[in-house]
Amino acid sequence: TDNEGMIELSIPPGAQKGRLILEPGTLREKVIPLRLGTLNPLSETSGIKQRLANLGFDCGDQTEEVTPEMRTVLRSFQEKHGLSATGEADQATKDKLKELHGS
Repeated sequence: TDNEGMIELSIPPGAQKGRLILEPGTLREKVIPLRLGTLNPLSETSGIKQRLANLGFDCGDQTEEVTPEMRTVLRSFQEKHGLSATGEADQATKDKLKELHGS
């Protein structure tokens, strides 16, 4: 990454999935699955989950169901970004997701 933590990598136009591996080969290794080319709207629960996962906050699934795991992940995201940690996908949380994700 660069000094701001950004990664830039070209991928084939038809790619549909990938993996981001953080700290490979260490005890702290983390593999983040990526779904490429499709992104549901931020107004849908699945769109919120997709953006959270792309930012390293995996909710465990990409369904429309608001699960206890999603609420926990939302609280973690909200705490990290100085938002009220409610575990709800309120407008401030959606705005921050849009800002950080770029869509």
